Amino acid sequence: MLGSRLTTGAPPGRVATVLQQILNGLSLGTIYAVVAVGFSLTYNVLRLSNLAHGGMLLAGAYVGYYVLKAKIPAGPALLIAALAAGALSLLLEKIILKPIRSRGRPLVFFFMASMTSFTLMENFVSAATGANVMSYPSTALSQVFMVGDIRISMIDITVLIGTILALLATTSVLYRTRVGLAIRCAAQDPRAASLCGIDLDKVISVAFVISGLLGGIGGFFLGMNYTVNPELGQMVFKSFAACMIGGMGSIPGAVFGALLFGITETMLIAYVNSALAPTLAYAMVIAFLLLKPSGLMGVYVEKL
Repeated sequence: MLGSRLTTGAPPGRVATVLQQILNGLSLGTIYAVVAVGFSLTYNVLRLSNLAHGGMLLAGAYVGYYVLKAKIPAGPALLIAALAAGALSLLLEKIILKPIRSRGRPLVFFFMASMTSFTLMENFVSAATGANVMSYPSTALSQVFMVGDIRISMIDITVLIGTILALLATTSVLYRTRVGLAIRCAAQDPRAASLCGIDLDKVISVAFVISGLLGGIGGFFLGMNYTVNPELGQMVFKSFAACMIGGMGSIPGAVFGALLFGITETMLIAYVNSALAPTLAYAMVIAFLLLKPSGLMGVYVEKL
């Protein structure tokens, strides 16, 4: 799915080509970053990977597609897609994950429930849409212009600005609000936070809403930048890989790992082989697990 987008229209000249691929990698990496931060946020609170986060990507991508098809401008469409994914994330936590947690089941139950929920959402979307590959309607963001020999699209600029704003907003919530303080306390020591009067259920719910909002934003940008299909949610595994590279549980690490993963994947597609690129990118993750399991930021789980 990524190969055609990342190699189309490569400008002449070796330096220009490399710069073009770095730009493409940054565009892709910033999308991975916003998804990875949402993934890392729930991991910090629950100490467990929530693979159902891939369903939030699907929700954001498909809701964005149908809203744009209804002639709604891109800005409101992005907001609607993010809110839909946030609501779905909260619903998932309340209906499926919270009962497992409240009954004191082993953590593997939670992991299996999240993975099964993602598979269920993926199959539902496939059945509802006929597994068709769809492209977002053309908008003003489809405009492309040249800077020297470098091809830049308005979508790339929008993705970069949008993800930066989303990450800054998330950081502000975590470090400048009482609910953010509660999330950070719960991430550091859930039992101590509970003894201090923090409602862990509410904290987890808020964390899932924020995570879902970020997943919806990432899904919308993925759909806008590439295509929409039921397998789009599997991009969550690449964001998971980015978290492993940066340091599982580290939000700055998730951002850095996502940018590195995006640029690496783009370069491999452009200069090695588009079919082999995912294999080599995931091999890099295995190398990190073997040589530096704590990730680039040097932590297994970072206190927020």
